[in-house]
Amino acid sequence: MSSYALFTSCCNDFKPDELIRQILNIDNLPSASHLIEDILGYDWHIDTKYYTADIQLCCTARRTIGDESFAENVHAFVVYFDAEESKTFELAKSWLPYLKQIEPAIQILVCHSCSESTSVKKITAQEWCVDNNFELVELCPLEESDSEDDFQETTGTKRIIQALQAHTWPDLVMKERPSIRSSYMTELMKEESSKKLQDVEKPLDQDAEETTENSRIDGTEINGEPESGSGVGNSTACCGYTPAATTGKSKKTSDNVINSMLGMEDLALFEAVGADDPGGESFEKLFANFRLMKEKAESLPPEERKIYAEQVATSFWHAIGGDDSEEELDLQQ
Repeated sequence: MSSYALFTSCCNDFKPDELIRQILNIDNLPSASHLIEDILGYDWHIDTKYYTADIQLCCTARRTIGDESFAENVHAFVVYFDAEESKTFELAKSWLPYLKQIEPAIQILVCHSCSESTSVKKITAQEWCVDNNFELVELCPLEESDSEDDFQETTGTKRIIQALQAHTWPDLVMKERPSIRSSYMTELMKEESSKKLQDVEKPLDQDAEETTENSRIDGTEINGEPESGSGVGNSTACCGYTPAATTGKSKKTSDNVINSMLGMEDLALFEAVGADDPGGESFEKLFANFRLMKEKAESLPPEERKIYAEQVATSFWHAIGGDDSEEELDLQQ
């Protein structure tokens, strides 16, 4: 039985098959298959770095989820509305009773663009999407993504394709150990390797000098003696040793940062992806959580944000099967 992604439009001047044409990246659509009454289907072969799958992109001009057999195999629902016409937003809302019967894993609300000056304000559409498990996608967003953002947001048709490809389709076929080296990932690996090399090659006297300097900054040792007024609690400092618990101003290591910033749920998710079959549920959740990770990164100071981005990329690399030996081999090349 085929799997379906159902497309519809609430606007007379925008046909739902236009989105399908953009996804297939062709000038003219081929002849459609008449699956059931009022629903047409187009074949789509998904070929990603991780898997291949064959599904059908379907479209309808009226509110229907077909018969029981069709409805059970609808995994994605995409509806278009015009932010300049409030009635089209209301028509999109009217699909909810139908969707509650089939509960598709992917639900996307699409418009050309929306803002605080359109009839349907962007915040209104976003709040409705959050309340009803939809994602808002603008085909031509008015606000451009920050080019310096470590987690740039995908928009338009590319985002719809990305969401569809992130889904675990029932009949997907996994690829064997795909090559997943992106230029961004390779640069991060080179930076990490360079840092590790510098730590290893650093002279011992430099380590001793940095330790002494840190002690002075912390106020635990000045000229070999405890700082005046430090009290009995700092007695171990005069022996040249400062307990880790008392070095509150010392710089966080990358490991400490990733443990504190990612949190237990994110770390558990990466670990689960590495242990599961790549087509498992945790792999799908990982893609879904990237948007939340992006929001978390935006709230961090610049230096920690960079570390966070590096560690997420490295953790994702390990989660999908990459290991340290492959990392080193890539860097040598």
